[in-house]
Amino acid sequence: MDAKRYKNKGVRRNKKPLKNIIYKVEVIQLKDPTDYERYEQYKFKDEGYLVLSYQYQNDSAMLSHGFITVEYLRELIGEKQYSKFCQGKREFIIQRRIDNKNI
Repeated sequence: MDAKRYKNKGVRRNKKPLKNIIYKVEVIQLKDPTDYERYEQYKFKDEGYLVLSYQYQNDSAMLSHGFITVEYLRELIGEKQYSKFCQGKREFIIQRRIDNKNI
């Protein structure tokens, strides 16, 4: 028994599959006009300011990330999903398993 335990020492195991992440992006308007300069980096075109929330698939709690820049959003969801975001889609599912293996 000890020989088997020694052989497997240090071997990484991922027995549980990773859950997918669901990102929800909201475009909001600021209420206070004095904050426009401070939040300029989070502005998306002329529509408003980007706020990101996320949750793990099959969990009920939506966690808030806060304001997000356009460049970081593009990096986070990818170019293909970003083009869909520009067309009006606001909820994205990011897979964390490919071919039954955790990534």
